[in-house]
Amino acid sequence: MESPSLGGAEKVLRDMANALDPTKFQVTVCSLFKESVFGGRYPYKVKMQLNETVRFRYLFDNRYRWISRLANFALSRFPAGVYHCLIRDKYDVAVAFYEGAPTRLLSAAKLKQRKKVVWLHTSTELSQRGKTKESLRQERERYGKFDRIVAVSQFVADSFTRLFPELSDRLVTAYNPIDVEGIRRKAADSVPFSRGPEPLLVSVGRMTGAKAYDRYLRVVRDLKSRGFSFQVWIAGGGDRSELEVFCRENGLDNVTFLGNQPNPYPLMKMADWIILPSRTEGLPTVVLESLALGKAVLATDCGGTREILGDSAYGLLVGNDEQSLAEGLSRVLSGQVDKRQYEAAALHRCSDFTLEARMPAIEEILK
Repeated sequence: MESPSLGGAEKVLRDMANALDPTKFQVTVCSLFKESVFGGRYPYKVKMQLNETVRFRYLFDNRYRWISRLANFALSRFPAGVYHCLIRDKYDVAVAFYEGAPTRLLSAAKLKQRKKVVWLHTSTELSQRGKTKESLRQERERYGKFDRIVAVSQFVADSFTRLFPELSDRLVTAYNPIDVEGIRRKAADSVPFSRGPEPLLVSVGRMTGAKAYDRYLRVVRDLKSRGFSFQVWIAGGGDRSELEVFCRENGLDNVTFLGNQPNPYPLMKMADWIILPSRTEGLPTVVLESLALGKAVLATDCGGTREILGDSAYGLLVGNDEQSLAEGLSRVLSGQVDKRQYEAAALHRCSDFTLEARMPAIEEILK
């Protein structure tokens, strides 16, 4: 992986590594960088919380800016050299668990008879949008170096197939598992935050354009101007300065940014509704985690959310646009949606994404 940031994909990788049967697999989790690259101006420290049977290592210490710059140069220009100089151990299977630098690194490595696997977490059409024909050819060639390509949802698989149909025979879909018991245990921790009597809407995710917090806050502004009283908590790392300016200029004193939370589950447990306003998601981990906590979810129909929630069977699914998001939130805040029904449905649905349900298929891919 790129760095131990403990975002959605990184948490999935941690849980999968911990859940692999140690009598069948010797596992090393390798991070390109020692510390998170998503902490804003400077990297911040996180703990992977890996089992004792799982080895963790990193390639570059990005606490030093010159090393970080040198690493990015080497990874982009000489990925094969980086692999063979810094990863000397011999492995039977090498997994690039995320798009971007991990995929470039492993695709370039010459591993002879060993197998290479790559995970897809997002829409390939979206990630490759605007690229030249030559860039797409290089990307196709890069993925062609892998023996197996794993998509985390059918939405992600279909997107990859439309762009690179000649590689579809290597493609398999495997839903991400979640550590249900671990999530519930961590949700019992105390937090230094208190909520008011108004409905509490909680969102968790990095401050990126794909998470669509900009349009979410416009909807919050409009609903507040219509007289709705509610609280909004947003937890996640990254640059939120523009969002904070928008809140100040529009008097959104009901919005609180909580920053990066290594353990967001107590906050989620306090919520009346978990809100996912994203523009695109492969298979949103926060929605799966919400199911484990028995929380009502409102999510945009932005990709893998439909495969989790169905047609609003296990959570309220709304259109992937500002108006639909506003209409859905208006229904929630006016009490037109039965929250308790969705809480019960969430607990039922989460059983399909437990480690016990999903790990056998993942172990089979790796074997």
